[in-house]
Amino acid sequence: MAQEVLQDSLTVPNQQVELRHDNDFLLTTDRYYSSGLFLTYRKKLKKGLLSIWDEQVGITLLQQVYTPTNIQSEMLSDHDRPYAAFTGLQFKWTSTSDRLFLGIDGLLGAAGPDSGAGNFQRWYHNAIVISPPPVWEGEIANSFHSNMYLNAVREWEWLPNPFGIRAAVELKGAAGSKDFYIEPGIALHFGRRNSMHQSIAYEQLGSLEREIYFTFRVSQRYVYRNALIEGHPSGDASPLVFAPEKQVFHLGFDFFHRFKRHDYKVSYRYLGPEILDNGSHNYLILSYGYSFGS
Repeated sequence: MAQEVLQDSLTVPNQQVELRHDNDFLLTTDRYYSSGLFLTYRKKLKKGLLSIWDEQVGITLLQQVYTPTNIQSEMLSDHDRPYAAFTGLQFKWTSTSDRLFLGIDGLLGAAGPDSGAGNFQRWYHNAIVISPPPVWEGEIANSFHSNMYLNAVREWEWLPNPFGIRAAVELKGAAGSKDFYIEPGIALHFGRRNSMHQSIAYEQLGSLEREIYFTFRVSQRYVYRNALIEGHPSGDASPLVFAPEKQVFHLGFDFFHRFKRHDYKVSYRYLGPEILDNGSHNYLILSYGYSFGS
């Protein structure tokens, strides 16, 4: 046992596998962004490819499901958004110093019945939730999507550990057939946390130092395109589409804990209406990551 603890203290992992699940069911709703599954592999590079900062790469297999409020009606006139399903592969690259973070992602995937996400949700309701599954009438049509995502962050340390306070300004952006938006925001981190290039806050590896903290974040998304609401920009055969709201307010709380090779994350997200006359939405994010390698 002592030898295992010593080995953990000497070997800093540079790889991780993480499983994440998003769901609003635990908050007693089942509408809009209903669920998401993410399986991620990430690796910290020993030598950077494009910068002098710490670099990390990753790949995520993801599946997302969106439903209207009334999931039992087959009448399209009863739906306040279209059913939408998406399955894709996301490729990630990050470069991080102790104060600056830059992330660039590329996404390829399929929306519509061919994504298989709708069938998975039906199985989930029948086998796990034991409730009538959504009817999936009026789903967004089959389409292929490619997208790029940018995330840039500047952070300041106001108080050091163990009762640290850090503030950050963030700028997120997306361009492609699925999403097109810009999203400025701020975040406040409270508690014991590593610097940016080794912190779970930015999904960074390279340290076994314990982290336990919570984060408050707020942002405003300025939307130009949301294909899972309005269909593919080149046009498709979707039976029901809506115009997305041009501004969407986002608020979140995170509780993150890193203990040796184990990363635990619990997050709450609140979104303002994404379609005119719709309500707001909230959901939980649960994830676990295990780090390995050296």
